Amino acid sequence: MKITLVMIGFSLLLGLGSAKAEPFDLTLPLDCDVGIDCWFVNYVDRDPSPGVRDFGCGSHGYDGHKGVDIAIRDTAEMAAGIEVKASVAGVVVGVRDGTPDGAFLKGGQAAIDGKECGNGILARHTDGWETQYCHLKRGSVVVAKGQAINRGDVLGLVGLSGRTQFPHIHLSVRKDGKVVDPFVGLQSTHDTCSVGAGALWVPEVLENAPYPPTDFYAVGFTDKRPSFSEINAGQHTQATLPTTADLLIFYAAAYWVKKDDVFTLIITGPNGVSVANSSNVLEKQQARRFAFAGKRRPGAAWPAGPYTGTSTLIRGDTTYTETQTVILVPPPSSGGADGG
Repeated sequence: MKITLVMIGFSLLLGLGSAKAEPFDLTLPLDCDVGIDCWFVNYVDRDPSPGVRDFGCGSHGYDGHKGVDIAIRDTAEMAAGIEVKASVAGVVVGVRDGTPDGAFLKGGQAAIDGKECGNGILARHTDGWETQYCHLKRGSVVVAKGQAINRGDVLGLVGLSGRTQFPHIHLSVRKDGKVVDPFVGLQSTHDTCSVGAGALWVPEVLENAPYPPTDFYAVGFTDKRPSFSEINAGQHTQATLPTTADLLIFYAAAYWVKKDDVFTLIITGPNGVSVANSSNVLEKQQARRFAFAGKRRPGAAWPAGPYTGTSTLIRGDTTYTETQTVILVPPPSSGGADGG
């Protein structure tokens, strides 16, 4: 779905060592394909100052972030139910459920004060290790305190509880009470801009988790001017539109755009005819960026057939791209039946 000119797996791009120092290893807590239906969006902040520095020397996260955030596409998928699974075997030592989803969006910090994790699970493992899973969906937790869990056991569902603005799972890892970056492991220092030789993730996770985490997570067509909140709610996902639609709009939303990225949206109609083209040089880094381009209906109706939207983000020698197609179809005939 995307073409990247220089992006390759972590093990090559960032010099991942072939051996891990620790036996404690982690699988992805979601059954998903990174870059297709889930995305790494925020990493552990390794900078003790007010600044932000992730394991790759970028600033993908926020000050004091103590875990890794893995997002799903939108709240429509959250409503359908996305399972959160144990990344490693252990024993549940803490559970919270009942915190409303979306409380932070509606009421700010006051609405979740003291419950920033939202609905969550704390699990304890051997040798002083702990894992914590946050922001689960209200009423979805299916494990209890004192319960033994195996790797891959379902814990609950991805939600929007606690201090979050989008549906995701926050995974924190601690050793003897201290936060451990799963992309680094127990190294006392980490001065290289790469995955650490003692990274805790199993190799399959590292091989399929590109860095930086820039990616398109939503593209589609609509016949109405879309808002960012509507896109993040999973609206405007039509596969077909009528040829009488007043507007034809293609939208795209991406994680972690950077200053000077070139963000382009193109609509191509039947027979390769250009319908719309919009291109902008971005002025700042943003964790999420949304844009759309389109055109009003020319005359009585659009030509029927397939229309393809192409979203492109160019950063130096790297190109990220995503496409989506919509079919424009004539509305049903309004003629009445013949008389007899």
